[in-house]
Amino acid sequence: MAFDVDKSDVVYLSNLIKKNKIKNICLSEENGYSFSSDIVIASEVFEHVLDPLNLVLNIKKVMCKNSQFFVTTPNGFGPGEIRNRLFFYLFKHNNFIRKLLNKPKYVIGNGSSHCQFFTETRITNLFSKLNFKKISVKNSSIYLSLYHLTENEKNRH
Repeated sequence: MAFDVDKSDVVYLSNLIKKNKIKNICLSEENGYSFSSDIVIASEVFEHVLDPLNLVLNIKKVMCKNSQFFVTTPNGFGPGEIRNRLFFYLFKHNNFIRKLLNKPKYVIGNGSSHCQFFTETRITNLFSKLNFKKISVKNSSIYLSLYHLTENEKNRH
């Protein structure tokens, strides 16, 4: 079962599923607060979000006691992200370049919509602020993969 708050995304994915004849997948447009989940997966999402703290706060609302949250995000020190950091700096501090390329302030690089860069420390600190317990982190030169975070049940409100 997959939920998304954006109806157009649900329609798009539903069409892809039908086109590729994939079975046993149910999609729904939901506000996300009418159910709870034991497992939450955010794969390659956080680098696209302007306010990751607010995203985690909203995800936390649907988590059960002892829910697990799996996160993958590009490594902020990986080769692609280092290149994007340069574009990000130029776009943030140089209106002429941004206007010339017709890019919004938060969109960087060569069509990339990454507006955040995460290192192991930065994303771990983000989840620690909200009382998540880090279970494991796998770090590579390209991805910070599978931040396996479980909410600490004594800190759950």
